[in-house]
Amino acid sequence: MSKLKVVFLSVFYPFRGGIAQFNNELFLSLKAHFAVKALNFKRQYPAILFPGKTQLVDEHEEDPGINALATLDSIGIFSFFFTRKKIKRENPDVVLTSYWMPFFAPALGRSISGIRAKRVALLHNVIPHEKRFFDQWLNRYFLGQNDAFIVLSDTVKKDLLSLKPDAKYIQIPHPVYSHFGSVIDQSAAKSSLSIAQDRKVILFFGFIRKYKGLDILIEALSDLKEDYTLLLAGESYEAEKELDQQLQSAGITGEKICKHIRYIPDDQVSVYFSASDLCVLPYRSATQSGIAAIAKHFELPMVVTPVGELPNEVQHLKNGFVCDQVNAQSIKKGIIKTLICQEEFKVHINKENKEHTFANFSKKLTVFFESL
Repeated sequence: MSKLKVVFLSVFYPFRGGIAQFNNELFLSLKAHFAVKALNFKRQYPAILFPGKTQLVDEHEEDPGINALATLDSIGIFSFFFTRKKIKRENPDVVLTSYWMPFFAPALGRSISGIRAKRVALLHNVIPHEKRFFDQWLNRYFLGQNDAFIVLSDTVKKDLLSLKPDAKYIQIPHPVYSHFGSVIDQSAAKSSLSIAQDRKVILFFGFIRKYKGLDILIEALSDLKEDYTLLLAGESYEAEKELDQQLQSAGITGEKICKHIRYIPDDQVSVYFSASDLCVLPYRSATQSGIAAIAKHFELPMVVTPVGELPNEVQHLKNGFVCDQVNAQSIKKGIIKTLICQEEFKVHINKENKEHTFANFSKKLTVFFESL
């Protein structure tokens, strides 16, 4: 029996960020089951709309071997038609898109419109964290171009069904990343970051944005009695001067803070997670979290707020701590408890990791695609 032909349209290497990382790993695992080809963006965001320094990975980062053809410009209307033409030439059985923001609805939706193949969208988000008045219209347009959907969480499933009640979908949990390397010795990792060996390391990782609640974490740590170091690793989309003022006001200075406010390349991620004792996700809103998937890969217990899918990604008092509220006091309580139960939580994370792999994710997609 010949393999199904799949065209996978989304963002891939050399673009950086969690969505591209997810797509890279998924593409490689899909190759075991399908004849799959990747079509990439040639421009993801116009420079004026991108708050970071660059949209591309560092030059030294390893090419994962996706070999994606760059055809799509998010604001280039002619590229929509060119991309659709490329898809038609491939004559696929399935067109898979990966969708995470209404901004991309016109580009992705128009590119797959009218394609004679099963059109399946993997939905990372439907209703965005930072809402705009035109989001619902764009979402309805994109969803209307698809025959079926893949969701990673209950939150996204509910959002999908609120806009498209008759949607055909499969729900599969966010798999654990594997391309960041292995856990390294904690002492060596601390030394490489100039963190004293006797410090408890509390990690906040990823893009710094208002909805991710770093200010709440800072408040929680302001009177924590532990000998801790807050390890901040990630590019900031907020004013760094304001962040420094928050840290200063909370007394998080000297050995209590280790700042790496920049994009962290994939080959350096293991150092930050290996140096840490726990990872805190103090989010004000969320769906599923790529950061949670990275933490699980490194068997790092988490403290998370009770928003979106986070309470389902962390099993309370088994592999981490789910706060009862989004506030500093609850996060502080979670940090204290998790530091006590750290080794116990790691055992449960290890068991979970063996199930939630990209290989298993792809096997479930094989059954789903063949059922369409």
